[in-house]
Amino acid sequence: QAPHVSEEQIYEQGKSHLYTIFAIEKEIADNSLVEMMKKNERAHHANLTAELVKYRSNVISAIEMATVDRDLSMQHIQRATEYFNRVNKQYLMLLDAIRSGVNDKLVNMRSDTRHTLRYLLVIFLIALLGTVVIAVFLSRLLSDDLSNLIKVMGRLASGEKHVMIPAQTSSNEVNALISAVRIFKQSLNRLEQEVYERKCAEENLQLAASVFEYSMEGIMITDPDARILSVNKAFTEITGYSFDEAAGQTPRLLRSNLHDDRFYQSLWSSLKDAGMWQGEIKNRRKNGEIFPVWSNISVVRDEQNRIRRYINIFTDITDKKLSEEHIYRLAHYDALTNLPNRALFQQRLEQALILAKRHRRKTGILFLDLDRFKLVKDTHGHAAGDQLLQQVGNQLSSCVRKVDTVSRLGGDEFVLILEDLTTSEDASQIAVKVLDALSRPFHLDGHDVYVTASAGISLYPDDGEDAKDLFKNAD
Repeated sequence: QAPHVSEEQIYEQGKSHLYTIFAIEKEIADNSLVEMMKKNERAHHANLTAELVKYRSNVISAIEMATVDRDLSMQHIQRATEYFNRVNKQYLMLLDAIRSGVNDKLVNMRSDTRHTLRYLLVIFLIALLGTVVIAVFLSRLLSDDLSNLIKVMGRLASGEKHVMIPAQTSSNEVNALISAVRIFKQSLNRLEQEVYERKCAEENLQLAASVFEYSMEGIMITDPDARILSVNKAFTEITGYSFDEAAGQTPRLLRSNLHDDRFYQSLWSSLKDAGMWQGEIKNRRKNGEIFPVWSNISVVRDEQNRIRRYINIFTDITDKKLSEEHIYRLAHYDALTNLPNRALFQQRLEQALILAKRHRRKTGILFLDLDRFKLVKDTHGHAAGDQLLQQVGNQLSSCVRKVDTVSRLGGDEFVLILEDLTTSEDASQIAVKVLDALSRPFHLDGHDVYVTASAGISLYPDDGEDAKDLFKNAD
């Protein structure tokens, strides 16, 4: 109403009145305050409410008209101010009424507060008990799941394979533990497989070491430069060289020099192309003795196909060769005179005829028969007869060349193969030499014994072109 008050200030004052209305309405809306007002001063409340409604209506109208008609808005503000003053009066009267009612109410509330606190305490205790029960129930569920997981992990740790892992639960933490147990089981399975494979590998290594050490065959392992890295016990027993003597050496340590360079070139070529070589080699022992071995040499390569090792496994075949030679001599040599028998004579005659035909040379057969052998045996005994046959064989061998063959067919019959003859006279000269040697006395147990011999000669190709005809004609 003052002249110096601007319209903007009046407008701002109207907004503050509106906020005051809202604050008063909030207080009135409080249930306990409204209840006290209803019980104490309903008339005051009604009057205050009516005045307040009018005040709010004028303020709201003033604000709405502020942008349309400023004069009309100012009129509503003035009316609102009047109603506001009335509201103040009614509000003060209401506060007095409320104050007197509140004083009476506070007296009653003190006793009610005790009952309320007891009630709240009981409710709190009930809520607390319920919370404890729920917590115990949930913890029991969690503890059961955890107990099962602990049992499962214990069984897994003890080595049990077929263990059922619990299913998923409603607890994220327990589910995380279950997932961890599953991973733990998978890790155990992998670890068990690795342990099994490693155990098998160790057993295989132990077995290989046992085979290497106690094998009856000599084993020699070298590096790519053929330097000896390892030998077994059989190697030492066969060659006479210990590991300390062989380590760092090459297989030339055993070389006998009985094989030419082509032999070793073929050996290395086979190792390069096929990765292995096997065959018979004559080696030399530490004491200088020559001995035959059957050798198997293998190449060990890595993933890049580079040579890593050479493994030579060999067997001393001395006894085998001796046995084979013994069997061969039994089959091809006369046991008494150690001269070729009929079988070996037949083989050598066939070979001699092939060479004679190829080189167009003569080959002769000299057939000998002791004339007085039966008399010597009857007079001096069978032992003296055997001695006579042995001495005759030695005499015949000393009368012929190295290319010739002296054989005993049986009894007192001897046959000589005379190879590489130029003329018939060559055979005659040998025959004369043989008969002259047999005419000398033989010493048998301190007695001198004289024998004579009959000889028959056939020549290839004059007297026959095959062994059968030549043998028949000479006989």
